[in-house]
Amino acid sequence: MIEWFVLAIVVLATITIGIEPEGEVESELEVSRLIGTVILSTRSSMDALGFDGFETQALATLDLESHPVFSEGCGDCSSTPRGVEVSGSVVITDLIDDIGRLGRVEAQLSITYLREYLGDDFIVREWLIVDWEAGDASLEIDLVIKHDPPRWIPDDRYVAAFVEVDGGKESRSGPWIMVESLIGGALDARGCLPSNFFCDESTRPDISLNATFVEARTPTQVQHPSAWQRLAGTFDDDQTPTELAGIREMFRLGDEVEDTNPWCPVTGDEVVAAQAWEVSSSGGPVFSPLRTWLDAIGLPSSSFTYGGGTWTEAEFDGWGCASLLDENGALSLGISFR
Repeated sequence: MIEWFVLAIVVLATITIGIEPEGEVESELEVSRLIGTVILSTRSSMDALGFDGFETQALATLDLESHPVFSEGCGDCSSTPRGVEVSGSVVITDLIDDIGRLGRVEAQLSITYLREYLGDDFIVREWLIVDWEAGDASLEIDLVIKHDPPRWIPDDRYVAAFVEVDGGKESRSGPWIMVESLIGGALDARGCLPSNFFCDESTRPDISLNATFVEARTPTQVQHPSAWQRLAGTFDDDQTPTELAGIREMFRLGDEVEDTNPWCPVTGDEVVAAQAWEVSSSGGPVFSPLRTWLDAIGLPSSSFTYGGGTWTEAEFDGWGCASLLDENGALSLGISFR
C-alpha cells in the first residue's frame, strides 16, 4: 500500500519543487506536462496495481498533464482548498505471468491534491485522491488528514530537504532522489522506490520523470472530495474487516471498543463488517506516511502525533474505509480504498 503512493508523491514533488527562471524579469512557473517511466521493481508495487500474478520489473510509461485547481463544495472549510490535478495515460509493458506470457496494459491515472490553508504558511487539512482506471485492476484511494494544530510550512523548507550537488539537488535522507535542471527550463527527477535495496541510482533508477514548465495559469474548479461522516446504526462487529489490514498494522492498537460506528466518506452502501480499537495515548508510533520521501523532496510531510483516541474500520462490498479519531471523537485521519 505504501508504495502505491510513491508515484503520486514523486509526481507531486516534481511539480512542487519548481525552478529558478533565467533572465532579469522573473515570472512564476508551474509544471504543465510530465513524461517518464516507473519500474515496478518490488513485489508490493506490482500487487498494489493488481498484478499479483506477474513477475516484478514491469515498466510503466507515463504521459501526464498538470494544471492548478481549486475546489468548491467544502462546507466546513475556512478557506478555499487549492492544489494541483495531474491526469493522463499510463502504459505498462514487460508484464510476464507465471508461465512466461508477455502482457500489456493501458490505463488512465488521475491524481488530485488539495490543501486548506490558514494564512499563507499553515495547513489545516490535506486531501489526496488517486484514481487508477485499468479495467478489473481499477482502484480509487481517498485520503484526508486534519492538522490540529495547523501545520507550519515555511517558504524556505526546500533548503533543508535537499543538498546542492554538481548539476542539481540530491535528497539528504531516505530513498535516493536527484533533481536536475535541463536546457529550456525543464526538470529531470530520478529516484528509487523506498523498499528497493537493489535500485541502480546511476544507470537504471526506479523512477525517471521529465517536467515541462509554463508561466502560472489560472486555476480551474474541481469537485471537492466527499465529506467524511460518522455512520449511524448498529453494525456486526463479530467479523474483522480485512480491506485495510495493512494500514491497521501501522498503529499500536489496544483493546477492541464497543463503539463501532465508523467514519467513512458519505455513502449509501451497506456495511458488512465494522470494528474499532482503542489507540494508546503513549508508546505508539507517530503516524508519518512517506515522511522520508516528503521531507526529501520538499513537500510538507503528513506526519502528526496523536494523543490517544479510536481507530475504526468498516468494510463494504468491494471496498473499505478506516479513520483515526482523537479523544474528542473528531476525525484526524481518514483513508478509503475502493
